[in-house]
Amino acid sequence: MGHSNGMQNLVQNLSPEEFKAASSKGGINSAESRRKKKAMRELARDILDTHLSNEDDIRAELEKRGIQLTESAAILFAQLQRARTGDTEAARFLRDTSGQKPVDNVAIGNLDDKPFETLDLTKLSDDQLKALAGAASDAPNKD
Repeated sequence: MGHSNGMQNLVQNLSPEEFKAASSKGGINSAESRRKKKAMRELARDILDTHLSNEDDIRAELEKRGIQLTESAAILFAQLQRARTGDTEAARFLRDTSGQKPVDNVAIGNLDDKPFETLDLTKLSDDQLKALAGAASDAPNKD
C-alpha cells in the first residue's frame, strides 16, 4: 500500500466537517509558516542593511528602528559572525534568507509576448509552432 493510497483512504474516511477542519488547520499552519519566513527575511535584510560591523551597534540600531529582536535575530547574528570569518555557507545562508538568492532558472523565451509554459499548444498555427520550435532550440543550454 503506497503513501498516496493511504492518504486517499484517510481523506475518504473523513466526514465533510472533519475534512473542512483539517483543511482549515493546514491553511492556518501554512500562513503561520509564511509569516515566520517573511519576518526572518525582513530581519536578515535589516541586519545586512545597517552597514555596521559591531553586533552591539547593529542591535542598538535595530531597536532604535523599533525592530524587536527574537531568537531569529540570535541565529542571524551567529551566521553573520561566521560569515565575517570567511564561512561561505554562513554568507550564503544570510544572502538566501534575506531574499537575495540569485535566480537559478533558464528563460526559454516567449511567443506573442506569452511565456511558453502558459501557451495552449493545441491552439497554435503551424507558423506559431515553427516559431516556438525555433526559439526553443535557440535557448541557452544549461550544462
